[in-house]
Amino acid sequence: MVEIELTEDSLVVHVKGMDKLWAAKSTVAIPIGHITAVELGVVAAAQDALQGSLRFGTHLPHVITAGRFYRDKKIAFWDVHKGDSAITIHVAHDDYTHLVVEVEDPWATVQAIRARIAPARG
Repeated sequence: MVEIELTEDSLVVHVKGMDKLWAAKSTVAIPIGHITAVELGVVAAAQDALQGSLRFGTHLPHVITAGRFYRDKKIAFWDVHKGDSAITIHVAHDDYTHLVVEVEDPWATVQAIRARIAPARG
């Protein structure tokens, strides 16, 4: 699980507990202006990025997917166990194309991110 921090100009993902080990990463920062959308759950495009990808982290199906996954010169960051409380953050103009993470309150997190990125797109 992760905690999402929204700063003035960035979204910062703080990886918690043992997930730091599994993900081989403790934080990911994305400029607010690079976030194009955020959705509840694990979207198909993000799931497809796992297939045939080079990974730096852990992928045990139905247990944990955590780390950076490289495919076709694109990078997705994951920190998901069961996926029940996952959100997918779509990113453009950055190293990452998707962040797929589990958060404590997915609905509230999605709403907070949407509210924060709306003025950046406006």
